[in-house]
This record gives sequence, C-alpha cells and structure tokens, in this order.
Amino acid sequence: MKGKIDKNTLDRYVQGTASEDERLLIEAWYLELARKNELPAYPNDLEDKMNKALPVILSHAQFRPASSKRRLWFALSAAAAILTVFIFFYWIDFSDPKDNVLVNKPLQDEIVPGSDKAYLTLSNGTKIALDERTTGNIAQEANVRIKKSEDGELTYELIEANENVHAEEVNLLQTPNGGQYQVTLPDGSKVWLNAASSLRYPSSFAGRSERKVSLTGEGYFEIAKDKAKPFVVESNGQKIEVLGTKFNLNAYTTSHISKTTLLEGSIKLSATGTSESYILQPGQQLRKNGQSMRILHIDTEESVAWKNGYFSFSGKTLEEGMQEIARWYDVDIVYQGTKLKAIPLAGTISKYDKLATILKTLELTGSFNFQIEGRKVVVSLPK
Repeated sequence: MKGKIDKNTLDRYVQGTASEDERLLIEAWYLELARKNELPAYPNDLEDKMNKALPVILSHAQFRPASSKRRLWFALSAAAAILTVFIFFYWIDFSDPKDNVLVNKPLQDEIVPGSDKAYLTLSNGTKIALDERTTGNIAQEANVRIKKSEDGELTYELIEANENVHAEEVNLLQTPNGGQYQVTLPDGSKVWLNAASSLRYPSSFAGRSERKVSLTGEGYFEIAKDKAKPFVVESNGQKIEVLGTKFNLNAYTTSHISKTTLLEGSIKLSATGTSESYILQPGQQLRKNGQSMRILHIDTEESVAWKNGYFSFSGKTLEEGMQEIARWYDVDIVYQGTKLKAIPLAGTISKYDKLATILKTLELTGSFNFQIEGRKVVVSLPK
C-alpha cells in the first residue's frame, strides 16, 4: 500500500472519508510536526485544513470511558498526549509532497483492545465474573456490602463500623489478559488493576492494626489517609508502607525487576528479609532487582500511562513494549531473531485502537515488521 499526504487527503480526513491508512499517515505526520514545533510552517490554506483536522485528531485519541466523570479525565489525558507527544516513529517532510510516500503492508485482523473485566473470588471460594454482573449488590461479607457501581467499579461499603470485630474474610480480585478494573476498598482507598494482575485484601479492615494487601502484576493506588492504621502493600519480595498517597506499582512475575513510582505523598519501601529501607519522594521511582534497589527521578506520567488510556514506550525496548501489548490484547508474541527484542522504542499510542492499528503505527519506524496469525503476533526484520 502506498500512502501520500496531500491537500486532497486532508480534505478526506476532515470530511471523515479518509481510509484507515490515510488517517494513520496524517496523524503520524501531524504529531511529528508538533514534536518539532513546526506546525505553522506550511501554506495558509493547508494550515486552515489542519486547524479543522485537529479536533478530528483529538476525537480519534479519545479513550472509551465508563462514566461522565472518567470521560473528562480521559479526554484531558488524550489532549495532553497529543500536545506533549514525542513519537519518534515518523519522518515525513511535507515540504515536498511527491516524496511523502510510505510503503506498508496491510495487517488484517479483528483483535480488539482490552476492556473492564475481572474476577472476584470471595472468602468462601465463590468466583464472580464482574463484567457479566449488572450494577447493584453482589455479595455481603462480615460488616461490608460488596457492590458493582453504575461506573462499573467494584466497591465495598461498611454496613456498620465496629473496630471490635476482626474480619477474617479475604477477597481476591484478578484481571485476565485483556482486562483492567477499579476497586474502592472498605477504607475508601482506590486501586486500578492493569491486565494480568491480582489484588488480595480483607473484605474489611475493622479490628486490624494495619491495612495490608498484596499485589501481583501492576496497580495504581490512591490511599485514603488514616494515621492510626498504615496501609501496607506486599509484592514481589518487597513491602511498601504508606499513610495516604498516590503511587504506581509494577511487579509482574514475568519480570525480574519491579518498579514503584510515587506521584504524591511519601512511602517507605523495604526488601523482604532485610532491615534496609528507602523513603520515596514524589517524582521518584524505586527499581528492585532481587535484593538490589536503586532510586531514579522520572516522568511519573509515563508510569501511569496505562491507567490513563495509552501505551508509553519511552525508554523501553521492543520486547518490553510488546509485553504490554500482549497482556492488553491477549496475544502471544513470537520473535524471528533475538536481536529484535533490544530495539529501542519511544512515544505514546492510544491503547483503545485495534491491534492492527497499533502494529501498523509501530511499523512506520522501518525497524521491524509484524504478522498477525490468529492470536499470535510474529515480529521480524524488514525484508
């Protein structure tokens, strides 16, 4: 397929009649110009067309929301992603239209992105598919009522507060590949689970000296403040203690490195079996590899990109980026050559496009090709 950006193509884009390949090319070109701060550097009539096209570009970046409240958040995130984009995949110079040609083979598939789905296992062993349940009461354990809200979130509501009652019930929330979910715990703390993750927690914190949960995979936490009862997260051989804060924890068992990123507040981390501990400040990330720990200063938005509706590939290898894609689209990745795994990536892409759209965008680097075979993605060098 040959793709060329010209005034006619822009007209079709604004009118909504452009093909999928034309849409990808135009958005790639526009985002690259935005990164270079060269948006005004084209004729007035073309600038006018792009001004008309911008709302369309933003609309394509919208993320599927679950409520009006979340819709605003996703829309703002989309706009921020467009305006601060640093996608280095595209090298299209509009100054000479006859040279604006990209050759790319079509990727035909109907693999759709993930969605809000998870399984809740109650203390009696009952397993509930949350995406199959309607809103309202789901169960009741100890002194809490477990509900699915109109926003599709899992919530725990205290029926009565009684610190003299020690609840023994423990629940398990699990997201499969291609799933994500949000839960509000009985203390009001909120947790967002990424794909292929699980959170184990008591159905009530009543009668406990601390609010302890355990995580595998990745989760974003917004912890309700309670100085009398610290919040503790155990994961992958480490312990995180907080009073009230916002942080992201990436601790998949498939990786030997776990990453804890602090956005707000303060947290204390320690490795299991050691007396050594670290205090994180906002904007810092602690990376744990076995018993080794080190603190880095990072852009926290990149760590929570998954929660805000997009993939952030900055500083990641092709293998790392494809691991995220594999979990979200529930596919297997096969490499035809191990050197492919180390190819560096950069940029941000909406995670609510179909898989073929994501892969065609990545292919514009010219560094690799993709082939979809059922639920398997084969990665190879360009021919």
